[in-house]
Amino acid sequence: MAKFSKSYYFILFICWYGTCVFMSAQSNNLDSIKTKSSICLPIVVSLSYLEQLLEKEISRDLYSEKNIDVGYGLRLDLNVIRNGKIQLKTQQLALETQAPIKIAALLRWDAKEKLKLNLQKNQNFDAELLVSLRTTFEIGKNWQLKPQTQAQYKWIKEPSFTVFGISVNIGKFVDPALKRQLSEVTQMIDKEVQKNIVLQKELDNLLQKLALPIPILEKNNFLWLVAKPTDIGVRQVEDKNNLYLRFQAFIQMDLTTVISKVPPPPSAPVKITHNNTAATFCEQSSFLIPIIADYSTLTQVAKEILAPQKITISKKYKVQIKDLQLNYKNEKLCTNICFDLIKKDKKIYPSKLLLSFKPVFNEHTQQFWVENLQYQMHSSHFLLKVGNKLFPKKICQKMDTAIESNVAKAMQEFKSSLKKGLKFSDKDLHLAIDTQVLKSDILAFAPNEARLSLIVDALALIKLKLE
Repeated sequence: MAKFSKSYYFILFICWYGTCVFMSAQSNNLDSIKTKSSICLPIVVSLSYLEQLLEKEISRDLYSEKNIDVGYGLRLDLNVIRNGKIQLKTQQLALETQAPIKIAALLRWDAKEKLKLNLQKNQNFDAELLVSLRTTFEIGKNWQLKPQTQAQYKWIKEPSFTVFGISVNIGKFVDPALKRQLSEVTQMIDKEVQKNIVLQKELDNLLQKLALPIPILEKNNFLWLVAKPTDIGVRQVEDKNNLYLRFQAFIQMDLTTVISKVPPPPSAPVKITHNNTAATFCEQSSFLIPIIADYSTLTQVAKEILAPQKITISKKYKVQIKDLQLNYKNEKLCTNICFDLIKKDKKIYPSKLLLSFKPVFNEHTQQFWVENLQYQMHSSHFLLKVGNKLFPKKICQKMDTAIESNVAKAMQEFKSSLKKGLKFSDKDLHLAIDTQVLKSDILAFAPNEARLSLIVDALALIKLKLE
């Protein structure tokens, strides 16, 4: 007798699993809770990634010219090369780029033509300078990144020397060519940064992902989040370690919940084309998830999950769910389950389980328990023609304990599923969004005879890396 009863209770636990995770007695005033959710998204661009990019795009041979007439019968061959790796750092909301430059020169002095003497002299010399480029950023209304790079340089090894008593400073010959070349380099840096750090592309991609329903239950996907962004702001933020180029996006949105065994259709991606510079930026994201469901919807979802299954309760007996009803009345959750008890896949005993209890939630311990548990079981099987008054006290205690543990387990699975359900990834776009849910608490639970109403508060830390 006890063996059969425990198995039937297990069936019940699965049926109202989707309901139990929503139960709290903390507050009934849902109207006092703001339902706006926000994603505070740090967009991190590795400087090593940009260094590799610039190393590839900026040639080591910057400038070359031969046979430059510098007067006094002197001819000059110049070769300007990048003499080391490009180094990046961030400082005061700007990107600073440094590159060492080496100038190899060959000076030829030929007095034969003017002095009618066969007097020739060749001399090699080197000069060095350090080029510094500073890139600042402006973010347009469509989140278009507008970098602006300015260049300057200083000589490390002076480009002047004396030959045959003649002082020659090649700086005046190098400066115009170097400025022209640096102008091309600054344009190249702006172009490459703008091409490879496309905030609009990443944000549009995120909006497209948010348009897809997000499952937040790991085992049974019948609870879906649907997001509707309402505002977006983007700004640049400083990196104290000078290792990353950092931006921050703020997305405010309305979250709704759909309870369905079948995923709801995706909504059209929201188009928000302005940059809200007045947005309230933060380091943590907040998800206020309203879950409102009528009992007929919960009943239908439970039936869809359980109806196709035959649940084994012993070597001889299996259970097939035929019908299920949920309702809430007089502060009690009532469940009516009709099922067939199948013996050795042949004999069928139509059966019914009636159960009601009051759900209680402790907001401090985040644990559930039940009160006023009542149940009755009826079956054409002669062993189950009993009511709850005839159940032994030991069985009642086991049932009570089993319900409490299953509800607590359901809540824990809901929280862990929430963490996994808010993750996105897209390797093709080199986009990875990593979400760490810091906490998830029930804010309010307001059941009535028509529906269950709940708001869950989830605080998350989200990072987006461009690699």
